[in-house]
Amino acid sequence: MKIELNDRTALVTASTAGIGLAIAQGLAAAGAQVILNGRSTDSVERARQRLLAAIPDANVLGVAADLSDASGVDTLLAALPGKVDILVNNAGIFGPQDFFETDDATWEQYWQTNVMSGVRLSRALLPAMVETGWGRVLFISSESARNIPADMIHYGVSKTAQLSLSRGLAKRAAWPSAWPAAASPSMRCCPARRCPTASQRCSKKNAHVPASRWSRSAVSS
Repeated sequence: MKIELNDRTALVTASTAGIGLAIAQGLAAAGAQVILNGRSTDSVERARQRLLAAIPDANVLGVAADLSDASGVDTLLAALPGKVDILVNNAGIFGPQDFFETDDATWEQYWQTNVMSGVRLSRALLPAMVETGWGRVLFISSESARNIPADMIHYGVSKTAQLSLSRGLAKRAAWPSAWPAAASPSMRCCPARRCPTASQRCSKKNAHVPASRWSRSAVSS
C-alpha cells in the first residue's frame, strides 16, 4: 500500500529512537514534513541526521522539549512551524516498582508524562484538524493498558488512560474527518510467558515492533 502524505505535517513526540523514530521515518518516506522531538538538542539532532541518512530528501525539523510538564509542551507548541496534520503521542516513561512502594510523586510523574502530554498537545492541535476536515492523532499505548503488569501498575494505569482518551476524542472530533486513535504495540523479543515480569520483557535490548504495519494504516484513511 502506497501512502501519499505530501503537504502534510507530522509531529512525533519522543522520536529520537525506537518506535518514535521508526514512525517518523515512515511518515517522512510517505512525503510528510516531520517534526522530531526529544528532551535534548543533541539527541534531536542525532535523530534528524539518522533520518536524513535514510531518506536524504526528507523534510525534517527538530524541537527539543521535555513534555513531562506544561511548560515543556508550551515550548514545543511555540516552536512548531504551522499547522500540524498528524500528531503521534509517543512520549512516555516506564519502570517497575511495587504498588505499595509507589508514592504520589511517582504516580504524578507518570500521569504528567504519559497522559497529560497527549492531553495538552491534542487540546492545542486537534481543533485545527477538525476545522479543516482532516487530521490524525495517534496515542502509542501498550499491551499493558489491557493486561496491567503486577510490577508496573502505575504504568499500566497511565496506558489504559490513553485508550480512554483516544476513544473520547474520536467521539468529540466527529471521526472520520479527524481521527484520534491508539495503538498498543507488544514486545516481540520473546514470547511473553517466558519472562516472569513485565519489566524483564521490556528491558530486552533487542525488543522492537515493526512500526510500519500499524503506522501505515493509522494515517492512510
